Amino acid sequence: MLKNILLITICLLLSCSQNRINNINDNKSDIYVSKRNFGGIDTYILISTLDSLINALPYWRLDIYKTTDFVESIAVQILRDELRLKGLKTNEFIIYSIEKESDSIFVFHLDHIDSYVYMYNLDKTNCELSKNPLPEGMVQEIPPITGNLSGYEGWYRINLEKETLEITKAQ
Repeated sequence: MLKNILLITICLLLSCSQNRINNINDNKSDIYVSKRNFGGIDTYILISTLDSLINALPYWRLDIYKTTDFVESIAVQILRDELRLKGLKTNEFIIYSIEKESDSIFVFHLDHIDSYVYMYNLDKTNCELSKNPLPEGMVQEIPPITGNLSGYEGWYRINLEKETLEITKAQ
């Protein structure tokens, strides 16, 4: 009897797990997959989760950033256009800060959402690892990657006079 209950429980768990995988596969539009492989860390996240993470930040998404400063709005539009020309999606960039170097030069400190996908999944993985301590009582933890996680983090300098973009990537 106990054996049958255990077998039914395992079947239900496997079924739920398979349904979750099928739902993820069926709703690929509900999942964001990063452009970069992070080793043993998952590279995907539900878009609703990613949106929640980003909405909690004190920063702006590049694609929806608005300003009342006319000159700054021109710089923002040039930045968006230049990124699109490079085949990048403006909705994947986060503006940390905007610095006005002169009347015609703006520097945008940008991050990419792949960084948030990595950090979320790293935290999730380390949380799971902490539930199973090693025999010595130590907890295994994966240290974070250092440097430019997404490959897109950095300072994007817009020259309004020349209508050019110069990128200095973070290290």
